[in-house]
Amino acid sequence: MKKQLLLLTLFSLTLSLSAQTKVDTLTNVQIIQLSKIGLQPSVIINKIQTSINNFDVSTDGLIALSKEGVAAEIINEMVKSNAQTQKEVAGQKDMRDPKTMRKSGIYYYNTAYIKSLLQSP
Repeated sequence: MKKQLLLLTLFSLTLSLSAQTKVDTLTNVQIIQLSKIGLQPSVIINKIQTSINNFDVSTDGLIALSKEGVAAEIINEMVKSNAQTQKEVAGQKDMRDPKTMRKSGIYYYNTAYIKSLLQSP
């Protein structure tokens, strides 16, 4: 009976792990591929909005996207997504700064450790 319960538990754990969704990281190459197979721009824009993105929206990147036939509304969404990502990164707190607001709790500020971090390249 214990063996059956163990096997059933392992089987259900395996099913739950395999059922987890994979998170895509979209790049320019993938957007070009999605455009070339004929997906509607609204579908690609939805994918951009619900995925992790790593787009090259430099001038050269935009020229390449345009030459490959990617729709203008998709390129606009890529630029917006990239700008949003940059805002989020810029807004991240510097956790080495003792004056940065944190969740309530007890913190130990080790100046020697902070100095060693600041001196490392």
